[in-house]
Amino acid sequence: MLRISPYCFVLTLAVLIFATGSGRAEDEVRELNPVEEAIVVSQETKLMRGDEAAGGVQPGQLLIFSKAKGEWRYSAEFRGWVNLRDVIPLNKAVAYFSEIIQKEKTPAAYHHRGIAHAVLGNWNESLADLNEAIKLGEASSFAFFNRALAERALDQRDEAIKDFTQSITLNPNNVRALLERGDMLLEDGHNEAAMKDYDAAVEAAPDSAAAHNHRGVGLRMLGRYEEAEAEYTKAIKIAPKYSEAFANRAYVYCGLGKYKAACADYEQALEFQPDVAEYQNDFAWLLATSPEKDLLDGKRAVQLAESACKQFPEDPDFLDTLAAAHARNGQFDEAVKIAVKALKLLGQTEDGLGIHERMELYEKKQAYTEVEE
Repeated sequence: MLRISPYCFVLTLAVLIFATGSGRAEDEVRELNPVEEAIVVSQETKLMRGDEAAGGVQPGQLLIFSKAKGEWRYSAEFRGWVNLRDVIPLNKAVAYFSEIIQKEKTPAAYHHRGIAHAVLGNWNESLADLNEAIKLGEASSFAFFNRALAERALDQRDEAIKDFTQSITLNPNNVRALLERGDMLLEDGHNEAAMKDYDAAVEAAPDSAAAHNHRGVGLRMLGRYEEAEAEYTKAIKIAPKYSEAFANRAYVYCGLGKYKAACADYEQALEFQPDVAEYQNDFAWLLATSPEKDLLDGKRAVQLAESACKQFPEDPDFLDTLAAAHARNGQFDEAVKIAVKALKLLGQTEDGLGIHERMELYEKKQAYTEVEE
């Protein structure tokens, strides 16, 4: 039973690629844990790589900093360093742009406050600000892209597709818009159309780990597993700490019967992002149901599945995994109890029938094992 994992559609805001940066000689480079988030406010923001300028960063851009050196911060996504004088911390951004709007209602201020609201998860406020920005004359590809993100978050799917398309029309090389529209098309079952967007994204940015990762997802959904594996491998080569690409490659490894390699990739994904419930769930499923007996580990599977279920206690897929893990660990009564809970959530669906079949095994004191296709 090869299941579709929701994290395959996630567009990460940044991938962790590390490089040298600018700062005073006496300043030591240090890792930021947790990372810092800031929004660009200066029109003159320079992106530095070593001692050379590598272009500018536009106002309103969200930056995620993973390293610090004096007054400089490193953005992994842009692979360069930015000075703190050119940005404002995310937690102060809404108030900052609100003060500007009180003085003068400019499209840029509404646009940038809309970005800040979006990052904070205030989607209704974000959409209101982005509507106002566009109404006042903000007509950039960036503005339509950001409004599409808000519309998508609010399940206004038709409007989101239109705005992603407008963003791409204004800038055919807008990789993020191509990937986001591709994801929506994929979610709606338009796999071939999604692949066109992913192909265009890779062509526009061959060094983008996200583009290769998303193209891998599209190929997997078309059943082209070997090609998907190659795309994930390219993403990992570009961004060696790209946890999502490791998890996605692990998933296709399972589909290809490469279970040991899948275990290794899940371990890597969880090393970089240990609390992602989807990674925990899929790795737990492998450890609980693998057809390769030497990979089975009921105890570890229970630990991972329990952690995932704590985050999403009403997710029937996660509960199904937890039940399988308990059965593999010899705790059959607990497995039956959890399977019953999952069935109540699912009802008479295809997934529900699968869980019911597994529950019958648990009642017979048998664990469930995947059958290789």
